[in-house]
Amino acid sequence: IIYLHVPVTAADRISVRPLEGFVSNKTSEAGDESVDPLEVLLYSLFLANSSRLSQAQLADILGVRLEQLLPATSLALRLGFATKQGMEAEEGSSASSTGLTRGSTKGSGQLTIPDNEDNQVLPTASTEASTSSAGGGSSGAATRAWVGAGAGNGGGGAIAVMVDAEATGYLMMGALSPGLKRHSVTLFEGGRVAGAAVIDELISELAASATAGAGFEGDMVQLVHYIESLKILLGVVRDAAAAEGQQLELLRKESLAGLDPLSAAKVLCHAYTAIIPIAPMPAPALPVSPISPNAPAFFGP
Repeated sequence: IIYLHVPVTAADRISVRPLEGFVSNKTSEAGDESVDPLEVLLYSLFLANSSRLSQAQLADILGVRLEQLLPATSLALRLGFATKQGMEAEEGSSASSTGLTRGSTKGSGQLTIPDNEDNQVLPTASTEASTSSAGGGSSGAATRAWVGAGAGNGGGGAIAVMVDAEATGYLMMGALSPGLKRHSVTLFEGGRVAGAAVIDELISELAASATAGAGFEGDMVQLVHYIESLKILLGVVRDAAAAEGQQLELLRKESLAGLDPLSAAKVLCHAYTAIIPIAPMPAPALPVSPISPNAPAFFGP
């Protein structure tokens, strides 16, 4: 018998890769006494990890002891679900972090919240799709305005587009390309699709699936329209976020249920400056407080 062990230290940072070839073997729900604690930590790691976080910081966010987290991280590395980050990636990630201020600081690289923020009108997915279809060049500038204007004081460097289980099911059923299937599985199992290159690939695969389904009829037409709308929304928000020094991530709300409320709040506050739900989110409410100094802005009910 050959046993492979990947050493992990408290200072190590990792990046979770898209879950390709991943087959879930979950037989119990979180909170069940029979659940494997290593399995619970592995799924929590998929959701909460950031390449900017050391293992010590991640353990603090998840509310677990470091010696409990390290075996789960080692397992993720051993199975190829994650890779270690080098010092260059750490420095690059830190350099890309953006501060947040009120008022106008043109050219400072910081997000600003104008004085008339209460009058901001946020576009919906349908209005973005209509603007994009019309070929207008102003949609990117308008979206940058409301992304910048709505950013909260969250400590993270990303904007989250949040979907629910129904939206994830649409993606699973409408995955007409192998690449989109991979990202759909990552979103369903890991709860999070992140990374600039990964998001770019996801948008390209959405476009390919929409093209492949152009001749569909009946109920399948709704799937194609959904995929096309999501492609437009992600593309617009990605470009707007990038212009403000932010990244875009796709987040599944139900995955947060596997964390206790305090850990879930820490994940959201650390990772995101703003959260944009694509539809009214089912209960329970997200564990973020609008009066918290570190809470991300939430554009939803």
